[in-house]
Amino acid sequence: MSTSSPVVAAKPGDIVVGRVNDGSRRYTVGTPGGGPQIIYATHEEATARVDRFARTHHVDVWQTEDGRTFTRILEARLASSG
Repeated sequence: MSTSSPVVAAKPGDIVVGRVNDGSRRYTVGTPGGGPQIIYATHEEATARVDRFARTHHVDVWQTEDGRTFTRILEARLASSG
């Protein structure tokens, strides 16, 4: 018998921080399945901005380096909201 862990993935309303793939150190902020909406000069600036938004709106923040693999970097979703 095989066991599998539950799939953890970004949900609608969550925020995704990704690195711009042009050799720069800039980072984009967007939503799952959508394109980048804002570009920040540094990772620190991007995460500081989304941290406040995520905590206020009770959504999670995810990071990706390649657009395919996502890691949750902030869990702010309320338990009752899915």
